[in-house]
Amino acid sequence: IEGKALRAAFNQARREGLISVNPAEAVELPTRASVEKEVFTPAQVEILLDAAKGEWKSMILIGYYTGARLTECSKVHWDDIDLAGGWITFPAPKQKKAHRTPLHPGFQQYLESAAGDTNGYLCPKLAGVKTTGRRGLSESFKRIMRQAGIDDDMVQGSGTRRVSRFSFHSLRHTMNSLMANAGVIQEDRMAAIGHSTAAVNQKYTHHEGEKLRRAVEVIPSIALR
Repeated sequence: IEGKALRAAFNQARREGLISVNPAEAVELPTRASVEKEVFTPAQVEILLDAAKGEWKSMILIGYYTGARLTECSKVHWDDIDLAGGWITFPAPKQKKAHRTPLHPGFQQYLESAAGDTNGYLCPKLAGVKTTGRRGLSESFKRIMRQAGIDDDMVQGSGTRRVSRFSFHSLRHTMNSLMANAGVIQEDRMAAIGHSTAAVNQKYTHHEGEKLRRAVEVIPSIALR
């Protein structure tokens, strides 16, 4: 972080004409150790749903069927859901363009059964909760995992930090893995899940809707008990 901050400061000084070169660019930043997230099986997702209470059932289903990130799932508004057309839209904070993905038949059936009050957020109690912190969404999901008997598999990350290989973000990896195992090509998987940058996402703005829908429909439906 310090190295990046120095580079940014020197770049600003160069833009203002105070220096001619950025001396920090000659310094190689240390490679940050990344921890690959594990994926849930559909059976584990069903166990998670059994352990989840209230709006967390909806949150888990959104993550499983759309691959959306935790914050995106908590902010889903009923206005973002087109039940008639079978689409859900995510105005993802990391993207300049909204990301739209087809509703999986199992998810659409769930939404239709839950569509009592369609004003406001799908998960109004969780929409205002922060992601981080002891009472944040991430820790709440970890508690659901523990109640479901699923180990979060803590491993050593960068420095002294320990990182969980299982988290809510694993649902995003799960969707991608299920589609890959069903033979869905990478282009369609990436279009269905969404991209982190507008430049990459732009390529799929006019992606064929039915092709994308078929890609999503290979995901196994989850039985709700």
